Amino acid sequence: MTELLIFKQDWSLVDPTLLVGQLAGLPNQFDVVCAAADGWPWSAEELTHPRWRIVAWPLLSRAAIEPFLSSLEPTYSGGVQLTVHRFRAKFLDFNHVSIPAAFRTWWNDDTRATQKLSVNFDPTTTLSTIGTTRAAVPKV
Repeated sequence: MTELLIFKQDWSLVDPTLLVGQLAGLPNQFDVVCAAADGWPWSAEELTHPRWRIVAWPLLSRAAIEPFLSSLEPTYSGGVQLTVHRFRAKFLDFNHVSIPAAFRTWWNDDTRATQKLSVNFDPTTTLSTIGTTRAAVPKV
C-alpha cells in the first residue's frame, strides 16, 4: 500500500502577497507532496491540518506515482531562463468527474473526522484519467 500526502489548499489563497514566481515553487492544490509506505508515522500536523490530505491507496505502486513526485524544472533558451521551477510537474485532479462523490465529500471536510482515507480506485485507469501536467510559469 502507498500513502500519499497531498496538498489541499492553493497557496495563492493562503498567502495572496506572494508573487507568481514564488508561488510556482510551492505546492499547489492536488500536488503529491510525498509518498510513503503503509503505516507511515504521519505527524499530527499532517493528519489534522486542513492544508493536507492523506490518501491510502492499497493498489498503487511506488513506480506508478513516481511521475507525480517529479518537479518541473526551469526551461532555458540560448542561456536565458524562460520559466521558473514548479514544485510538481504533474498533479492529481480530484475535481475530475470520475472521482466518487464520497471522496469529494471527504476531500472538502476540513474537520478531518477521517484523517486518512483508504481508496480502492484502479491506479492505472485513475492516474491516466485524473493525472494532469502543470503549465510552465514564465520568468518575470
